[in-house]
Amino acid sequence: MVRLDSDGVNVPGAMAVAAAGGPELAGKAGRMTGRQLRSVGVNFDFAPVMDVNCNPDNPVIGVRSYGDTPEQVGAYGAEMIRGLQENRVLACAKHFPGHGDTDMDSHLSLPRVAKPVERFERMELPPLCPGRGGRGSRRYDGACHFP
Repeated sequence: MVRLDSDGVNVPGAMAVAAAGGPELAGKAGRMTGRQLRSVGVNFDFAPVMDVNCNPDNPVIGVRSYGDTPEQVGAYGAEMIRGLQENRVLACAKHFPGHGDTDMDSHLSLPRVAKPVERFERMELPPLCPGRGGRGSRRYDGACHFP
């Protein structure tokens, strides 16, 4: 999402960055975004999306994700976080504990995600959780029901 006016640079979204090349491009995007945010007095960004795009029926994550594997999402997201933080902008990885395997928009309803905990540990959690290979120290909780 872009919230700055037309005077700012519109950095490509996660899917476009991942399609264009290696994770270093996400770092460049993070540095550009960080410089722009700091120039207008913003020091916290609710980004990046660290959800794995693992459900083709998901109407809300799609292009906001860096990919369809935890490894790819983790690598690109870590570089985006590093780029933001190099410019003294705090990053917030989202959406804990994972929003990539929903089939409805959580802005409009409450998705129910019923899957074994082993699936979360293998697919959704690695990009999000420090100590499990996750990146960043802040997490944004997703609005999903996990029975």
